[in-house]
Amino acid sequence: MRARDLVVISSVIMIVAMLVIPLPTWLLSILLLLNISLALLVLLTTMNMKEPLEFSIFPSLLLLLTLFRLGLNVSTTRAILTYGDAGEL
Repeated sequence: MRARDLVVISSVIMIVAMLVIPLPTWLLSILLLLNISLALLVLLTTMNMKEPLEFSIFPSLLLLLTLFRLGLNVSTTRAILTYGDAGEL
């Protein structure tokens, strides 16, 4: 297996673990900031493409980012209902 495949597999496993394991509020804040940064990065990258094939990984990246956002939504909701606090962000 290539290193890129291992990164994708490990990120999916971490996202699924994020759905099950409660995260501390400081980590949720960092992950929410990472989510916003990645969304802006993908938006700016797609706006600067001249040919559609230059960013051929876009569908897979969009799927992984959507799964990441779903995991963040579940973790944030769990933190709000459990602690009454979802972080500083």
